[in-house]
Amino acid sequence: MNRFSIHEDAETELSAATNYYESQSPGLGRAFIKEFERAVHQILTYPLSCQLVNRTVRILSGGTPCQAGSKRY
Repeated sequence: MNRFSIHEDAETELSAATNYYESQSPGLGRAFIKEFERAVHQILTYPLSCQLVNRTVRILSGGTPCQAGSKRY
């Protein structure tokens, strides 16, 4: 079974980004979190489908490259 954890600093940054997007447009913060969760699911389910750069897994999310977590391979 794949496991996922998020660093405390990353969790703080994720929360701040969510709040920012929600302040820009109601519902946008929730959409951002849903896309983040989709990206995490994609990485955990198909880890080889993602780009690995400096031990950081990257995945295209909504057309924009974003770092979605770290995992050593």
